[in-house]
Formats: sequence, C-alpha cells, structure tokens
Amino acid sequence: MSRAARKTFLIGDKTPVFFRFAHGPVENPILFAQFSDVNPMEESLFDWAEEHRRYDVVFSPYVPKDEREWRREHLKLSFAVMLWEMILKDDTRLNGIIEWNEGTKRAYVRPFPKNRLSSMDFERGEGKIYYPHFMFPSRRIENYRLTSFDAKTAASLYIREEICRKMECYPLALRVETDDMGKIREILEPTNLLSEMWYLFFLAFSGKVKLRRCSVCGKWENMEGHRKTWSKHPNCANYQRVKRARQKKRAEERP
Repeated sequence: MSRAARKTFLIGDKTPVFFRFAHGPVENPILFAQFSDVNPMEESLFDWAEEHRRYDVVFSPYVPKDEREWRREHLKLSFAVMLWEMILKDDTRLNGIIEWNEGTKRAYVRPFPKNRLSSMDFERGEGKIYYPHFMFPSRRIENYRLTSFDAKTAASLYIREEICRKMECYPLALRVETDDMGKIREILEPTNLLSEMWYLFFLAFSGKVKLRRCSVCGKWENMEGHRKTWSKHPNCANYQRVKRARQKKRAEERP
C-alpha cells in the first residue's frame, strides 16, 4: 500500500500514529493460546511475533519493538491465560496465587512466568495475612468488593481488568462494508498482533469461542465443528493406540 493510502491518527494533540487497516478477519482463534504456551527460554518471542504478524501498526508507541518488550507482553498474557485455565479446572492453586488481605478485605495478584508454576510451593500456614511489599507491590484487584475471599471471583475480575487495559493499548478498528445488495455491515478488526490475541482471549474468556487442550499432546484445539466429547487429536489418539499395543506386546513376550 502506498504512503498516500496510510491514515494518520492523533493520540492527544502531538503523537502521530500511522497504520493500515487489517488485511482481513481473524483466521486463527487459538493464536493467543499458542502464544501463551511459547517458552521464552527456548524460543524467541520477537521471531514468533514476526512470523505471525498480519497487521501493520508499526509506528504506534505501544507496539513492542524488541525481545525485551515482547517478553513483558508474553508474561502478562500467559499469566492471564493460566489463571483462566485454573478457573475452568477449579484449580485450588488459585488460593496461593491470589493474595488476600483480611484486614483491608482486598485481593492482590503478582504476575509471574508460567514456567515457574511447577516449582512453586503452595503450602500456606493457617491464619497467614498477606501484606503487599512497598517497593515491589502486587497489583490490587480493583473491583473486588466481597467481604470474604473467593479466588475464582478475584481471578476473573483480574482477567477482565487486564483485557480492558490491553484493549485500550491495542484497540480494534471499525471497518464499514457494503455488500452486493447494498446492505451496510460493520466489522471489528485487530490493528496489530497483540490486539488480535487479546481480542481472541476475550472471546474465549467470555465463552464465545470454545477451546480445549488435547489430553495427549496438551496443545489447544478450537472446538468449533467438534463433538462436546472431543478430547484428543486423531493423530494423538492413533499414537496412543500404537503405544498401548506395543506395551501389551512387550508384556506378553516377557518370560
């Protein structure tokens, strides 16, 4: 697209932001989940973003420009997705991740890398009261108004707040089209890769898109077109059958 086709928008009165409209509707509804599963210790997040980028908001001050900034965005999204999975599974570890201050009746959360979850100690002493540290404060969950602690409610509120914050930074663009019959329709499109992923996460969090992990490989799958009882990919199911058959044959061959 030529320079003349670029549109200029203003943030406040001084900061110009140039972008081209998105190329089309969202194509991969599990993109945000795939990004949250990327291990930043083994794979470059910047390279992953370049590979999956479809949108051309390259001049916005909010768009990550290097590996360090992508790591920061990955931490926030992967942590929110992890909390969402724990809510769906009624994971009791939420009680150790969401901190509760009995004195102020406030809930707090401190995002951490998902790969640290397996090494964390969730044993907590009875009567423990959490006080956020002054120098490195945890984030208070603003809209928590209950007088008693409920980890799932607090985690849901945190996710909702985080989605709102990120969609303000990475908004959607409104495009208006007219079909052959002259009927006008409006289309919301992401303006960059993070806009797309946080919007997809909103759709999954709100239940508008159904996702599930394969019970064998652990990778995400879009449940559209699948039966409610779906639990694994066909290739994974075949691998599991072959593996069981080999194990059975070895057991029979043993003296």
